[in-house]
This record gives sequence, C-alpha cells and structure tokens, in this order.
Amino acid sequence: MYIRVRLINSFSRILIYAVPTDWPTADELLYTMVVVPLQKRLVCGVIVAVVEQPSPQEKLFTIRPALSYNQSFLDRRFKRFIAQCAAYYCLHIPQVYMRIASGFLSLQKQKQAHDLHDIVDKKALGVNTPCVFSMQDTDRVDSAENQNFCKKHALTQEQQKALDELIMQQQLCNNNEKCKPVLLYGVTGSGKSEVYIEFFKIMLAQGKSCVFLLPEVTLAIRFTFLFKERFGEGVVYGYHSAASAAEQRNVWQGVYTQAACIIIGVHMPIFLPLGNLGCIVVDEEHEAGYQEKRQPKMNTREIALMRAAIYNIPIVLGSATPSIHALAMVEQGRWICARLQERFFKTALPTMRMVSLVGQKRRPFFWISQELIDAIEKRLACGEQTMLFLNRRGYSFFVQCSNCGEIEMCPHCGVSLTLHRLDTVVLRCHYCHFQKNYPQRCPGCKSQIFIDKGIGTQQIVHAIKTLFPTCRVERADLDTTIDRKKWKAIVAGMLDRSIDVLVGTQTITKGYHFPHVTLVGVIWAESSLSFPFYNASETGLQQLIQVSGRAGRESGCGEVIIQTIIDHPALVYAQEDRYEQFYQFEREYRKKLSYPPYMRFVEIELRHADKQKLDRIAQHIATTVRATYGGIITVLGPAEPTVKRVQQLYVQKMYCKAERYESIQEAYKTIVLLNADDCAVYFTPSPLC
Repeated sequence: MYIRVRLINSFSRILIYAVPTDWPTADELLYTMVVVPLQKRLVCGVIVAVVEQPSPQEKLFTIRPALSYNQSFLDRRFKRFIAQCAAYYCLHIPQVYMRIASGFLSLQKQKQAHDLHDIVDKKALGVNTPCVFSMQDTDRVDSAENQNFCKKHALTQEQQKALDELIMQQQLCNNNEKCKPVLLYGVTGSGKSEVYIEFFKIMLAQGKSCVFLLPEVTLAIRFTFLFKERFGEGVVYGYHSAASAAEQRNVWQGVYTQAACIIIGVHMPIFLPLGNLGCIVVDEEHEAGYQEKRQPKMNTREIALMRAAIYNIPIVLGSATPSIHALAMVEQGRWICARLQERFFKTALPTMRMVSLVGQKRRPFFWISQELIDAIEKRLACGEQTMLFLNRRGYSFFVQCSNCGEIEMCPHCGVSLTLHRLDTVVLRCHYCHFQKNYPQRCPGCKSQIFIDKGIGTQQIVHAIKTLFPTCRVERADLDTTIDRKKWKAIVAGMLDRSIDVLVGTQTITKGYHFPHVTLVGVIWAESSLSFPFYNASETGLQQLIQVSGRAGRESGCGEVIIQTIIDHPALVYAQEDRYEQFYQFEREYRKKLSYPPYMRFVEIELRHADKQKLDRIAQHIATTVRATYGGIITVLGPAEPTVKRVQQLYVQKMYCKAERYESIQEAYKTIVLLNADDCAVYFTPSPLC
C-alpha cells in the first residue's frame, strides 16, 4: 500500500511514500498528518490519497517509507473538524494543518535525535507507542494533590447558578444529547474566572482536557501563571507564540498521552488533536484579537464554536460586553445566557464623567484636562493607583515639515511613520516595521524645522512625569509587553503598588485585576470609535466599558473620566452603563442596512505590486460577481482602504453581502480565485450564524 502526501510547506507538491505494514487501513489514513523523509530532513504532510500501486511515473523515483503518524490524527471527529474549517474558509486541508505542523514535527525531531542510528525506528519516533511520550514523573499531579493546590473560593449565588448551567450542558453531552453554547455575561469584576476554574475542576476529575482561549498572548501568559498556582505544575500549559519550544513539546506530550490538562493560548490550542477534549472556554469573546491577521485569516472564536459542535462538548463564551452577534444568538434561543450582574466583592461599578476638550485653553499637555489632572493628584495623595488609556502607541502620530507640510511616510506602506522616543529618536512603520532616524532636513524644501503631531502612549508618560515629578509611571503597549519579563515586572508593580500610574493601549483594558486602581482616564475616546467599519461603535464602546471596569474592583470607589471632542451615541451608553440598550439600538441599525448578524458578510482583500493591474482585476471581479449573482449577492466596492499600501503591495477591498454564506463561497471559488491572477487574496467572513 502507498500514500500520496501533500507537503505542508508546499501545497503544490504531492509525493508518494510506502506504508509500513503495521499501519491502519486506507480509510483511516486518509487526511491524516504524517512525518516523511525528504532528502536529508523530516517534513510534515497530509495523506491525500491511498493507493495499492504507484503510477508508472511515480515508479521512476525511489519510493521511501513514511516514518510516523499519531493516533490522535485518526480521530474521525478531528478529521471532520479540519475538513469543515477548510470548507468554511475556502482553503485546502493542508493549509489548516499548517496550524499544527510545527509542534507535531518538533516532537518527532526530538525523538529522532535520541536514536540517530535508525531513522525508521517507529518506537523512537513515537508511532503507535503513546507510552513513549508520557510526562515526567515530576510533572504528574494526581487529583488529591491537585485539590491541595487549588485555593478554596466560595462562589456567589450568581456564580453557582452559572456553574450549574454549565454542568447541565455537560450532562446533556454525556447523554449524547445536543448541548448549546453558553454566554457567560458578567459585569467587569464579577468573577467569571472563578466559574471557569470550578468547571475545569469538574472536567479534570472526569479525565478530560480543557482548552482556555484568551485574545492576547500577554493575557495567556498571565492566566497560565495564575492557573498553575491554583491547579499545580503538570496540569496547566501555555501554548502560544511566546511559549518556548520545550513548553510546546510538553503540550504535545500531553496530546500523545491523553493526560487530562488545561491548555491556555490564543489561536494554537484549538487545533490540537486532543482526543479527550472535554470543554472549551473563550474569554473576552467579543475581542478582535481572535481574528488572525495573517493568511489564512481564520477567527479562533468561530473555529472554537465549530469544534465544540462537532465534538458535542460544552463551550463557554465569557464577556462583560458581549458581541452583537452573541446577544443575537441568545435572543434567537440558539445560545444560553448565564448572567453575573454583581461584582465578586459586592462593590459598586465606577462612576463615569464625560469631559469635553473642545475649547480647552492651549497650554502644555492641554489634551489632559484639568479635571483629570486634579483626579490623578488626589489619587497620588491617597496612595491609590491610576490607569490612563490611549489606543495609540509611540510618541506622536507623524512628523511634518513646518515649511512645506510634507509628512514623513513609510516607503513600503501608505501610512505615515510614527515617532518613537526610546533610547534613540526614531520613526517607525507599524505595518512593515521599517525604521529610520529622525530627519535632519526636509527632502523637498530642505527646511530643518519639523513639527510632531498627535499623541501616543510615550507622550502621555512624558506628560505625567512632567506634571508629577515624583510619580512612578510605567507604559504597557506592544513596545513593552512583547518582552515577557518586562510585562511580568509591570504586572508585579501594579500589584505591589510600586507603580502609581499605568499608561497603556488596549492591552490594559481587559483581564487584569489590580485591586488598588481607583481612577481610569480615557485620553481620547474617539480613537476607538472613528474606524470606517460597520461595527466601529460596538468595538469602541466595548473598549470604553472594559477599561472602565478596571477601576474600584475591590474598594468600590472607582471613578472614570472620559475625555472627548465629539458627541457620539456610544459615549452616552458608556456613561450610563447601558450596554443592553445599546444592543437594541445597534440591532435596528444593522437590520436596516443588512449587516451581521442579520446578513452574511465577507471582506475580500486583493494585494498587488502593480496598482493599475490591481485596480483592473478588482473592478473585473466585482463586475463579474454582480452580473452572475445579481439579486443574490450585494457587492460593495472595490475601493482603496484607509491604508492603501502595505509592504510594497497596493490594496483593494470589496465586501459581499448575502443571505446564504454558500452563495459567497461559490462566487469566491468560481470568480474571485479564478480571476485574481497573481494577486494575494485575503478572505475574511463574518461570524458564524
């Protein structure tokens, strides 16, 4: 018997390999991930066909035997899950397996290194021998010891009711009845994490593994540390881009042994072939961090729902500000909602004040209102902490010549360079990471005078240090949190009160419990509300409510000052904490204009180095879709987005709306892909309905 293998790193190459005699049947092997030899190295691939004899052309080459597979990849549910992901995002199955290949192959190579004399030794490579991958004895924690690690926290009545709902859904699964997703809708500080922990205990006691998804790596790192304190080492694993190779191998050892564990991450854990998967938790389900920026542009939240449905296991989606899609699913009866309306420590929600910056007297740092300055001074005098939120990193938005007005632009992208004042003063592109020194002379008019415009988190830090010289200030944005040690030091400083003011971007808006923070200041509320997209109000309001929830979590004396220069409806809902009323308002708006969740919506992005060719292809595709699917699909665009060029490629976007998602998929496969020529194509569908 022989297998045709499509290599993960090259979708166009299909090679043939011999099948060892002790491997499973042909039906079981199809679409299984395997490790095969390619020249002098090992590579991952997917079995796309099983044949009795190779073709005459294939016989011309030396046919080597395949090396290894893993029993987990034979699970029919897992294969169905991978196939459904590929179908939903219009991908080849090997493109989905790309999410798994690196961790799977790293463990195979580790085993190969232990036995260099016999590369085809199946026992050394872990084939059909799961005991080879058992965890170290020092990492094992039995259930009795596990209970000792877990600190006792009495649940409130609301929390217990929510936990009972999760248990009920799990019992339905055990009885082979269909369960529903559960939306855990709790105000900020209501103790959703405690509900997760108690549910994880139940799953682990039954020998089942749990996947815990968070929207950012920094949150995943933090929760991994906290959960290890509660559950002990050898039970909780972090599996994300910041995890070391050794940490990722430990996770795969658990996959092989099917040991009950909790795996925490952002995107990667949902693709692990866990045969004993018992539940999935998606915290902060509304966050855009679950949408992958790279190709293929999958949404981990949607994939988690897909996997939970195929495996028929409980899935919990938690948020203080649920997405409009989630609330619509509850309203339609397709999801169940468990409410937590009180904070865990019985404290009141913070009071909110809107402060208009219109007409502010031009003074140094005029973009920090006098009301906010007075409030910070009051907190410093009381030994309390403050958080300042601005969703813009760097020092200034751009640098402009004072004489001719020319702006320093990225040579590769259609965006201005952001000024950063770190050890040196540099200009950076936040898209392609191009960097250059601060200009000495304008290339156009040769002027030597430049103006910095706009404010970023670095400038906020500078302002606070100037206004309050003795204040201890730290900054939390992508420039600082990318360093795990630095971010851990910042979190520790907030907990031990060695930091007075924390300035940050959206990193600080969610997931963190700093008990001594009593003031939150939003420097520029419009920065989160001004994006040109249909859900800008939703995402902006969610950020404002989330960051407001950091104040007064234990003291109950929280205050939030939101600075603004415009009157926006979302700001009224934020001030009065009326998120459900905002849902009613937004629902009618989206129904009227046929936006998700009441219509399927797909963003199609084309990129090419030749602008004229790109424009011609985009117009042709849009015209063809309209002509072929008129009355079925509404096409918006194509048009240039706000960022017209990224990494030397010009960008065109179009949006397709239809009642049936299958119609858009068909148009994408039969028109877009066939007419895209050599354009890079990005396909981003709206949430599952």
